[in-house]
Amino acid sequence: MLTRIDRIQMTALDASAAADRFVRLLDAEIVRRDRIAPLRASRVVVHLGDAEVEILEPDGSGPVAD
Repeated sequence: MLTRIDRIQMTALDASAAADRFVRLLDAEIVRRDRIAPLRASRVVVHLGDAEVEILEPDGSGPVAD
């Protein structure tokens, strides 16, 4: 049985807007913003309870855009 989720990774057309919704609706906290070159994506990481939500936004053609 699943008892804990450590991390969720999702994509969005606008990672900042998606992260802001987590903050407003779930009292989450944005902990970092960076870029993942191999995935051709920018990332916003949100701390939510004991878990982190990684929201990836494509910044060109690549795996995240596909």
